[in-house]
Amino acid sequence: VLRTLTAIMLLLLASGHFAAVHAEEFARGTWGTVLRYNYGFVMAHREALMPLQEQHLQALEFSVFNTSAGQKAWQRKFLYPETGVLLSWTNTGTAKLGSAIGVIPYVDFPLFKSNDNQSWLRYGMGLGYIQYPFDPTKNQKNAAIGSHWNGAVHLGWSYRKNFSTKTVGEIGASLTHFSNGSMKMPNLGINLPAVNIGIRHYFGATPHLVTTRDSTTRRTGTIHVFGAYGRKEIYPALGPKYTALTLSSTYFFPTVKKSDFGLGGDLFYDNSLAIKYEQENNDTLRYVNVRPGIHGAYQLRIATIGLLFNLGFYPYTRYKNDGNFYHRIGLRYYHERFFACVNLKTHYARADFFEWGLGWVFAAGK
Repeated sequence: VLRTLTAIMLLLLASGHFAAVHAEEFARGTWGTVLRYNYGFVMAHREALMPLQEQHLQALEFSVFNTSAGQKAWQRKFLYPETGVLLSWTNTGTAKLGSAIGVIPYVDFPLFKSNDNQSWLRYGMGLGYIQYPFDPTKNQKNAAIGSHWNGAVHLGWSYRKNFSTKTVGEIGASLTHFSNGSMKMPNLGINLPAVNIGIRHYFGATPHLVTTRDSTTRRTGTIHVFGAYGRKEIYPALGPKYTALTLSSTYFFPTVKKSDFGLGGDLFYDNSLAIKYEQENNDTLRYVNVRPGIHGAYQLRIATIGLLFNLGFYPYTRYKNDGNFYHRIGLRYYHERFFACVNLKTHYARADFFEWGLGWVFAAGK
């Protein structure tokens, strides 16, 4: 579910065809706050998670955000988005999970804006805390998550209605996902879909929106190479940690858009694969820990930040039970030719491991 919704959202952003109406000439303020109430449920995307569906969840979110008036080119390209950090507290409705807390930086992208009505999309990645993870003696029925601290991905849509120049009401829907990237088992992940209602208030000056159009020069193709390190557990829970390594290269095609599309290759080393193969087949196999991959890539560039989504295929793998397809959702920070990245590699909705990496960008000609 997370993978599908993330892909849909990124494709919408990639299209570059926001149906925006620029009736506003001024930003409502330089910063603001949001208070939001959520009502939803714990999604049982696996049969083992059915015991977690006891009552509906309720959550409170508080956000602090900055507006943009187009002083930077990327702000104009994305039609004056808002960037902020949300703090959420969720009563999950089950004592097997307890409370869930998230601290998540995010970007709100406008889809439609007029003087009175607005529609926005949100994408955020941050840190989450689960009160009661799996415990072999005290909390055996929590098959969703084995750690207190987890990564958190937040997707949201909101419709906003202006109450005054500075105060705006909103309704919307969201999905928050918690996962530790298989660093501690179990790790089926927690998906929390919800509907919400909120109120936001803007503070500070109201700068005039910069509407200058940039000349659209065609960017050259680039090659992005990175190496990454990860740690993971496999079933049964509370077992040893295994090492996962990645060497990856992607060619991104020339474009004039804010999105990058590319093709690339991966080489994975995962020393848990030989253990899983032996457990499942009562046999050993040479070279099972190494497998190559090829992938298609999409990246949304927001100033120095890259939001990455890959769909990959193993042309050859000696361990078959993961299937032949893999996916990667990632975040990159660019500084000139250098970048740091954190990616979640998955097989469909099942996390494989977090990739913590460093990389370099090479020009590929004009």
